[in-house]
Amino acid sequence: MYLLFTLSGVIHVCAQEPSLRNFDLTKGLPSNECYHVVQDHKGYLWIASDGGLSRYNGYSFRNFTKADGLPDNVILQLFVDKKGRVWVAGLNSKIAYFEEEAFHPIKELNNFLESNAKRAEISSMFLNEQDELVIGFNVFYAYIITYSLQQHKVVGQKKVEPRSIYMSIAQSSGLAFGTTNTGGYDLNVPYNLKVILDSRKGAEDSLVISYVTRPNLSCYTRLNGDSLLISIDKDLYLIHANSIKKIFTTSTNILFLYRDSHQRIWVLPHNNGAFVFGSDAELGNMPTHLFSGYSFSSVMEDQESDYWLSSLKDGLYQIPDFSITHYLIKENDRPVRMNAVVKNGDILYVAGLSRNVYSLSEKEGMKPSVQLPDSNVEVYDMRSLKRGLVLVGSHSYVGDMSGKVRYVKQIKQIKAPARGNPYVNYLDAGASDKNTVLILGTHKGSIVTDIATGIICREFSVYATAIFSVFSDTTSNRIYQACLDGLYYTTDSFRTYTKVPDTLMRTRINHLFKKDNVLLLSSKEKGLIFWDGKKSWNITRRDGLASDECRKSLVDKQGNIWVATNRGMSRISISSGGKYTIDNLTSHEGLTGDDIYNFSIIGNELWIPTASGITHFNTKTLRNNRMPPPIYITSVTIDDSVPPDKLTSNITYNHSYIKINYNGISYKGNGDLIYQYRLRGLDSNWKETRNTQVQFSRLTAGEYQFEIKAIKNGTLASAMAVYRFVVFPPWYKTWWFLIGSGVSTVFLIYAFFWLRFRRLAHREEEKTKLVTMITETEIKALRAQTNPHFIFNSLNSISLFILKNDPDQAQFYLMRFAQLMRDVIENSEHESISLSKEFAILKTYMDLELLRFGGKYRFEIEVPDESWASLVMIPPLLLQPIIENAIWHGLMPLEDREGSLLLKAERKDKAVIVTVEDNGIGRRRSAEIKAGKSTHKTSKGIFITQNRIKLFNNKHVEKIRIITTDLVGPDSTPAGTRVELIIENL
Repeated sequence: MYLLFTLSGVIHVCAQEPSLRNFDLTKGLPSNECYHVVQDHKGYLWIASDGGLSRYNGYSFRNFTKADGLPDNVILQLFVDKKGRVWVAGLNSKIAYFEEEAFHPIKELNNFLESNAKRAEISSMFLNEQDELVIGFNVFYAYIITYSLQQHKVVGQKKVEPRSIYMSIAQSSGLAFGTTNTGGYDLNVPYNLKVILDSRKGAEDSLVISYVTRPNLSCYTRLNGDSLLISIDKDLYLIHANSIKKIFTTSTNILFLYRDSHQRIWVLPHNNGAFVFGSDAELGNMPTHLFSGYSFSSVMEDQESDYWLSSLKDGLYQIPDFSITHYLIKENDRPVRMNAVVKNGDILYVAGLSRNVYSLSEKEGMKPSVQLPDSNVEVYDMRSLKRGLVLVGSHSYVGDMSGKVRYVKQIKQIKAPARGNPYVNYLDAGASDKNTVLILGTHKGSIVTDIATGIICREFSVYATAIFSVFSDTTSNRIYQACLDGLYYTTDSFRTYTKVPDTLMRTRINHLFKKDNVLLLSSKEKGLIFWDGKKSWNITRRDGLASDECRKSLVDKQGNIWVATNRGMSRISISSGGKYTIDNLTSHEGLTGDDIYNFSIIGNELWIPTASGITHFNTKTLRNNRMPPPIYITSVTIDDSVPPDKLTSNITYNHSYIKINYNGISYKGNGDLIYQYRLRGLDSNWKETRNTQVQFSRLTAGEYQFEIKAIKNGTLASAMAVYRFVVFPPWYKTWWFLIGSGVSTVFLIYAFFWLRFRRLAHREEEKTKLVTMITETEIKALRAQTNPHFIFNSLNSISLFILKNDPDQAQFYLMRFAQLMRDVIENSEHESISLSKEFAILKTYMDLELLRFGGKYRFEIEVPDESWASLVMIPPLLLQPIIENAIWHGLMPLEDREGSLLLKAERKDKAVIVTVEDNGIGRRRSAEIKAGKSTHKTSKGIFITQNRIKLFNNKHVEKIRIITTDLVGPDSTPAGTRVELIIENL
């Protein structure tokens, strides 16, 4: 059946253009009238408008006005210097810069401009190597101003001649800038405009343009070397090699010139979209006209190669990718949803929710090609066969191709399946019969159709489950069917079915494709599944895929796998060793929509039918979006108050609620950024979120470090942003309190025990004093016993002399006795006396005893050296009982020899040895004599001496001990006694 082509309504197909995303008042901008857009070093976008200044981070706009420090509420020009400061110029020609989250007006410069350039409009500004701000103006101020930021004053004013344009190229930034002086107002005479170009070689080149009227507006941009583009009102001129040439004229005044990183030249005329030259070399050709009717005021390429255009009417526009272009199709002024794209010969066919099938050719562009018989029809998919074009959907058709006529000439309808379901989902054309038989998958099973007649040959049902894709594998002679509950295949023309028993494939499978003997299964909820006939594996969103709901997958000529999902397109680039990288394309990257059901790869071109037309791009030249997004911690609040330090904070224990805001900057899908964060000090494990804020509360005391990074495409991670803070414990848990408490406790314990010990020591001291007193009393008592004993013996001797009627001897004895008594009395009050004094007293005593006993013995005293004997202290008369014992009990009983007595002292190391030695009868014979007497008195001298030594040793560091040795002669007979008194620890 042949059809006559008639249009059912007004059809409009736009030219091929990149997609635009719009941001206006409803998205957060302060105004829809915007004049300039720039990007700072951190990645933030700044938009100048008549409602103030706006900063965009990919999520939201932050707007500034004069209340925030702007010089004016109407901002016309923006500039970012090498230090990252954002400079703003207002309608009032006042200037400020933004740094450290604050605006800083240039007071001296603003005062100068207010006085000299009230009506002037700043057209350009930049910062040179000398930290000087250079400013160019348009029309109303014929100067170029140089202001020194270091000297805080205007250091240069270059005047521009009347009817001249002065231009130069900034050495530091390469920016072209200039000032126009229009001169007088004679509008009816030819206008010869002088163009002065500073060549940066110390000379100025002058060129003349004969202009009909006085110009109002000029713009500049630099090309390679010293070549410049300059626009004067509607005309575009190329200045090169000291020549000027007009190359293009627009219908309205040119507002902005721009050269991007791809060497494209952008020309923005008022209310007439954008004209784009492909490169410097194409300036002589006609540019591409884009977005006719739009009114752009500036354009800028960001760090991810997105383009941003400020608009005088509609706010801000974004071109996510210049290489991704779009055909918009409207019927009756309404966008039409397209579902399928296929190429037959040199013509591309597009069909969807329309009665019309569109064709696209290089010569004729996009146009309606043929109408289908039914008015209510939706084409789901198409295939190009040798015999014609197959369209399947709510009604299925076959179009015959006739000879050299390259458009669909005749349409035959495929009969509806016998089961009554006319909707065909997907099809396969490679089953059998040399492409004359077509296998189609429907909601009720599979049907085999003869495409020559449109008659259904066979139909089969797979357990009453819907079939979403059919694939004929000529290698294994299997026909695979993607079903609602998994994957089935048949090898005997649908007589029997086998379900692949794989747990990963227990899900709805939307599409089948084969690559390198591996089936690619686009699943409903498990991502892209790979099956090699034995084992299966999958790639999901966690691996970087745009979504786990996959609709279709194909492979391009470079071996990359493209996957259509409900959240955009994913490209899987597989390298050696099975490693792969994933790049996602969404509406943020230039697609007109994210919910993609179908696509086609034709040559190196990928075509995506959308809800409003067709999107396409070259798979070979499409750039990778591999730039990691920067991330910043934008604010920190502690109990809803902002800490003063941006990098670290100290938080008291009763203010432990902390909220941290951050954002990664990527204008290619900020909503798809995944944030990984952790709080060191609380948990070292990374957590994932899509939110741009985290909160922590009731943190225990300690040091914390918050770390955050942004992940794009599942694998591209930013550098970490870090925020450190310390939660101080309550005062009763602080280290100084704990240390103080410990010290106080130790001090109290020490004080308690010190007082206790002091009390005990005091008691011991009192006790010691008492013991000392008792000891001293005992010593005195013993000394008192020694003195009467000696005095009694001496008086007996005096009495004996008197009885013998020997007054001379009695007198002499009495005088010596008086001297001895005086010495004894003088020393008796002292606890100890020197050894030399003790020897002196003992000599007197021995003289008296010798006199008393009539010279019956002799004695010898070896007086010690005064140099040390005067320093050795001993109790007084300590040796007297020992000498008395030697005389009375050792020498006096001698009958066979003369008695002798030796008293000496010697020093050895830290001890002094005092020796009393006699040649008497010895202790044994003396004891026998005492025992033979009927009555005898017990000698108390030695006993008293021993007690005195004991008391002395208890009280002093020096210790005294006595060693007594019995002397014997050659025949072992007693030969005397030796007593050694040893004084130690001297």
